[in-house]
Amino acid sequence: MPGRDGTETRRSSRVTLRVPMRVYERSKDQKYQVEEAYSSKVSLWGGLVTLNSAVSAGQKIVVVNQSTWETKQARVVYVVPLEHGGRLVGFEFVESSPDFWGLGFPPVASHRSLAKTAAN
Repeated sequence: MPGRDGTETRRSSRVTLRVPMRVYERSKDQKYQVEEAYSSKVSLWGGLVTLNSAVSAGQKIVVVNQSTWETKQARVVYVVPLEHGGRLVGFEFVESSPDFWGLGFPPVASHRSLAKTAAN
């Protein structure tokens, strides 16, 4: 997400991590469709996954980490169609989920802390 000065800011760092997942989405008939996929990038706040499903930004989904069986509700943040088919889907958890990926993430330094460190 761009900050006020145009630089990229993140709530937490991203990590490249391939985790087997199940992604549930509600179809128009209100039944859940399930797709098996793998994460590609993850953070404290969500992740990035490639799906064949026609999800759209703002849509709610349920994600399951198949390594731990941790289940969380999430919201699709963006969808990018891929040339070879499928969609690159960014999602964020509806509620804070620090244990979903089974990783410890380093704290995010604020811009003031970064500027102060760079000045020294």
